[in-house]
Amino acid sequence: MHSQTAGAYRRSLSKNHKKFPTILLRRCKKLDNIDQQLMDIMQSAENLFAHRCTYKQEWSPHQRLIARFFSYWKQKSIMKSKKNFNWSHLYQLHKETTISELDHMTRDPKIILEKKRDARTAWRACKKKSAMLHKQFLSEKADFLTQQLHTTEVKAL
Repeated sequence: MHSQTAGAYRRSLSKNHKKFPTILLRRCKKLDNIDQQLMDIMQSAENLFAHRCTYKQEWSPHQRLIARFFSYWKQKSIMKSKKNFNWSHLYQLHKETTISELDHMTRDPKIILEKKRDARTAWRACKKKSAMLHKQFLSEKADFLTQQLHTTEVKAL
């Protein structure tokens, strides 16, 4: 076999089959379109299921607990307004908090709104102090790691 240039190959095809190159070009365009659609589908799936953590900083346990309280009462308030309590979802949220069983089972709209309001004010106060709480959490974590690893605080973090 001898090597041919692309132009020579096309000319030999066009001599033999005049319609073949145009059919081949149409098929290539269709395949390119299919490839592009496949890439778009894969990209959208990747975006949909990608881990969306934009930062690697850990939250302090206090911040996490306050956020879970607010999330729980917000979800319960939404379910109350729709008059459709999804108890399995609420139970999952309840497991991550220290909300009493009595508060968890209540359906009284006044109590739910009051608890949600309290949780929101606590969350806003926590957000204002978040930088200080984060520094405190990191220093406590560094102290703990220095004691366990018998190293300096800088190397622990």
